[in-house]
Amino acid sequence: MIRSRDIASCSVEEIVEEIRSQGMTAAVIIHVRDGESKRRTNTVMLTFASSQPPKHITAGYMMVPVDPYTRILYAVSTVKNMVTVLKRAKTLLHA
Repeated sequence: MIRSRDIASCSVEEIVEEIRSQGMTAAVIIHVRDGESKRRTNTVMLTFASSQPPKHITAGYMMVPVDPYTRILYAVSTVKNMVTVLKRAKTLLHA
């Protein structure tokens, strides 16, 4: 998991394309609900091909620390979202 407003403002496709060479295989930008609206946060969950994620990633001019994802941090509003988050968490925890 990384926290970077600059990276989170990119599309998932751009993030994956930019960081793929560093062993990343997927990215999910975290959103939160404010009443009826949904807003993007500065947090991006990354999936790596290795069981040990790197200590940081380099994206353009930035070197961003990687925080290993060890617990579910986000409340979800629907069962569908919860299942998606749990599947991703399980993948990250068992990778």
